[in-house]
Amino acid sequence: MRINQISDYFYRDVQPFFKGSFDDEFLSKLSSTAVTSLDFSSSNIQTAFIHRSFKNENSIALDHNEKLEFLGDSVLQMYISELLFMNFPNKREGELSKMRSALVNEDSLCLLALLCQLDRSILLGKGELKEKGFQKKSILADCFEAVLGARYLDGGASAAYSYLDEVLALFEQKSHRPFISEALIDDYDAKSKLQELVMKKYKVHPEYLCDEVTQNDKKIFQIQLSIEGKIIDTTLWPSKKKGMQVLAKKVLAQNLI
Repeated sequence: MRINQISDYFYRDVQPFFKGSFDDEFLSKLSSTAVTSLDFSSSNIQTAFIHRSFKNENSIALDHNEKLEFLGDSVLQMYISELLFMNFPNKREGELSKMRSALVNEDSLCLLALLCQLDRSILLGKGELKEKGFQKKSILADCFEAVLGARYLDGGASAAYSYLDEVLALFEQKSHRPFISEALIDDYDAKSKLQELVMKKYKVHPEYLCDEVTQNDKKIFQIQLSIEGKIIDTTLWPSKKKGMQVLAKKVLAQNLI
């Protein structure tokens, strides 16, 4: 039987008999959701997939994944820092910091989590499951970092780095582009570049006005960029943060200021 989301399987087939720890059959089902190499016999790996809502609603011996997420964030920062340091020897510290921010953020970690199909593996409370928490960027990003933290505890930095090597190789295979590229970084930093240009030219900050609107029965954001009260351009985007970057990039590319 294919498992679409492990929490559904848990509440349907496991919870009535659950005694606080996962048996081999459940771990086998959990393992079947993964597309990357993870040892689900490890209590740390199991914990990496336990969301706080699941812990709060079930009497389980294991903790939720927030402390592992904290550790995994540090592991990821070091891994990306090393890659940037080695691949961009002529970049200054400030430039490397911006590049790292473009790579280590909720959007990019969510992308990697989905690539690894971690959305199928996250254990959620019934309320969070009903709200489709396995699709929320913050939950996906935190789970990905928690997995890194678990790999670090089980095998040290080499194990965590090996997992990241595997994930980035999978990313490049599926997307046909490198995970680290200056083009990606330019896209991410468009808002900062536009602000610097506007400050230099007009001595003011660009202003972004975001209004939630409904389009095709879905809520999205109408984002408007203005300078000194003059509307420069407008876009529609599902995410305010990403939408502002997209709008800034468009304004820069078309020399609208």
